[in-house]
Amino acid sequence: MHIMIKKIAGFNYESLALFAFALATSFTVLGPVFHYTGWGIALLALIYGKIKYNANLFGAVDKSSKCILGILLLYLVWSMFANAFTAGSFYYWGKSASVPLELLISITLAIRLLNKEAGRRKFAIVFLTINTLIVIGLIIIEAFNIVSPLHGLLNQNIIGLYSVIVMPVFFCTAFWFCKNSLCRVLLLSVSSLLIITSFSSGPLLTATLQGIIIIFYAIREKHLDFKLLTKCFVVLLISLIGLNFISGDKVLPRFKQEFEQIFAINDTDSFTSKRNRAWSATFFMIKQRPILGHGRALFNKRYDDNLQAFIKNDIVKADEIIYAHPHSMYLGSLFDSGVLGLVLILLAFIFSIRKAWILLHRSCTKKEIVPWAVLGLSLLVGQLLYGIIGDIFESRNDIAPIFWAFWGILLSLSININDDGLTHTPVQQDEDITKETSCDYSPVQIQSRC
Repeated sequence: MHIMIKKIAGFNYESLALFAFALATSFTVLGPVFHYTGWGIALLALIYGKIKYNANLFGAVDKSSKCILGILLLYLVWSMFANAFTAGSFYYWGKSASVPLELLISITLAIRLLNKEAGRRKFAIVFLTINTLIVIGLIIIEAFNIVSPLHGLLNQNIIGLYSVIVMPVFFCTAFWFCKNSLCRVLLLSVSSLLIITSFSSGPLLTATLQGIIIIFYAIREKHLDFKLLTKCFVVLLISLIGLNFISGDKVLPRFKQEFEQIFAINDTDSFTSKRNRAWSATFFMIKQRPILGHGRALFNKRYDDNLQAFIKNDIVKADEIIYAHPHSMYLGSLFDSGVLGLVLILLAFIFSIRKAWILLHRSCTKKEIVPWAVLGLSLLVGQLLYGIIGDIFESRNDIAPIFWAFWGILLSLSININDDGLTHTPVQQDEDITKETSCDYSPVQIQSRC
């Protein structure tokens, strides 16, 4: 009886933490208050489980994920150390260090709560339901230039980043998990339509790369239905024609403007939407502190301090406004915490991509693990491309938690393989969390089955 009561109570606090995290991630695009609140509830629920039942506060991970988490922890420590010399005040120091801290919190919560397939499915259902409605709302807002509270929170740049974060989630769900034909068409169509109506070449190129990765593995795993793609294309074409007609011919001119920008190679300002000026200004400041950086929160202040030097060196024009951020993940990381900061975050990306690659090319990987590995791979590779003209870590802390949550799911998967390619006994997970691993066999069984 006592064991039964313990399991029921355990289910309650686990479920509270899971759904709090799911809602936090799902609504965060509307503002950071959502993920701060949800994370707080999830952490309190897990602490309650630890105190009451001595349940694990952290999830178990394999050797590769421990390495990646170690790199991210070192990235946080280095950022805190470097920013302490450059911030000038506790406020700016804390604000600059908050991004790597939030990154670690979100990934750790995802590893703890989403390392079981049932939990991942529940999380995906909540996320997809809420974000499908948000995506449809954004498409209407963008297509008709409607002024609304959502439009104030989500400008065109943020919509572009949001579209390339949610698109792989929608696509992988449609190809692997969703059985209903209408739902599959809806997921593929609305996510594609959001990318198109963001009217931005960067997200379009990023989504194309992500789509190639997802479609490649969908074909390999025999989950791609070409009839489904045909239906999606027809729905997409009809939707664009309909939106253009209803909006009074406002959609096609936006496309024309975007294509003119893409092919304006000889006009650097137009081709980059004047991002080249932000890049030049950021690089000018990076050279002042290449080792420690300046601290993420001090970009505007340092920009203002160097404005006359920018004008003198013809980096910016005298009548131009201050750029809010560097418009580049690579330059943003260099500005924030110097060369070491950039190296650490790139190492975390590279090792995570390597883990996804290993998972996807092992014959013993469970079938339910594949779409999560494909999702992680497409998101990480996509952000390496998008990072040239945008920054998931800077001025986007209302969208980044989505990326971090799915990154955490990838790290929660176990590959059970060492650097020599020899298999090991699977990582033992907490009984209350999961009994699943990506290759749930003993070494002898693995040799016979793989």
